Amino acid sequence: MLFYVSSALLALYCWRILLARRIPYILLADNQRIRNIISMTCSLTESYTPTFWCPSGRLMTIFACLIRDWKNRKYQFDRETVKTNDGGSLSIDWARGSEEVSDSRKPVVIFVAGITNSSRANYIIEIMKYLRKKKFGCACYVYRGRGGTKVETPVTFWTAFLDDIKQIVDIIKDRYPESRIALVGFSLGAMNVFNYLCDEALASDISCGICVSMPWNPFVSSNQLYSGIDYWLFNRKIAANLRDFAIQNFNVLSKLGVTFKDIDEISLIKHFDQLFVTKMGNYSSVYDYYIEGGPAFKLGLVKSPILAINARDDSFSFPAGIPKPQELRNVKAPIAIAEYNFGGHMGFASNMFATDFHISKVVHDFIEQSNNTNI
Repeated sequence: MLFYVSSALLALYCWRILLARRIPYILLADNQRIRNIISMTCSLTESYTPTFWCPSGRLMTIFACLIRDWKNRKYQFDRETVKTNDGGSLSIDWARGSEEVSDSRKPVVIFVAGITNSSRANYIIEIMKYLRKKKFGCACYVYRGRGGTKVETPVTFWTAFLDDIKQIVDIIKDRYPESRIALVGFSLGAMNVFNYLCDEALASDISCGICVSMPWNPFVSSNQLYSGIDYWLFNRKIAANLRDFAIQNFNVLSKLGVTFKDIDEISLIKHFDQLFVTKMGNYSSVYDYYIEGGPAFKLGLVKSPILAINARDDSFSFPAGIPKPQELRNVKAPIAIAEYNFGGHMGFASNMFATDFHISKVVHDFIEQSNNTNI
């Protein structure tokens, strides 16, 4: 029995090494600046071999998250609470030592987590630790109601809502006027970063943005998540988290005209969007919200360099939603997409124990080259 198990593991390992080891496929818009930056981002020419015992994107998503959560459970931040212009509260969680950034050549990086996460997200901590070794300043934007931040007004977070992240950018810009600012977003947080960099006035303060595991087309992602195994593995958990969030903050969110019965019926992410986001953002329907917030529908509007990092086995950002080469060919905006064969949703582990995050170096290198490239 042991022989058969060992043989199977050896065969899986050899398959991963020989067949899964690949460099990412790079898609580029017709923009000279992004082409220059990508040509100098050497880590994008390095092969990625996923952890061999995670042979699917779903396993990579689940186990890389669990293991890195345990690994980083003691990581500490310094919190700064900020009052918003409408009377609410949000937080900035600083990686310790970031306040000592005195070298103006080193950027300050603002992280934007997925919709149900905060600075405690393992993927944020992994990249933060890497960037702090390079003396980058690192801060995480913590949404209203997440990570211990209170909900004080009937406004939380949605992908096209830019007021709160703008306030954080303004604070950091005033505090470190000589440093360049970069944005790094994950999943729905990546969509928020993308939308931010489509606003010419806002993007002028940002050197670059990186969007990790971003759902490009909300309609394609919804169709994938609301059916089959992905419904049971991912959608149900996220919907339950959003439902609990709404119940915990019902005293404030009830001002939007919702009831406990409405909240109890949330079983899809789309239900939460219909119940809350359409009211907070004054959308007539979820369809209108998805059109405004969907990056696939505003490729030509990007003003600052963006690198999107996706995996073809990501259940949240299904390949059908990722822009194709022919779509980018006539886009003049500074957009690049690094499409990996494997990696899952914010998984991208490669070592034996799935404790690492392969794209940490890619994030560092792209930010560094964006700061060094002006053409």
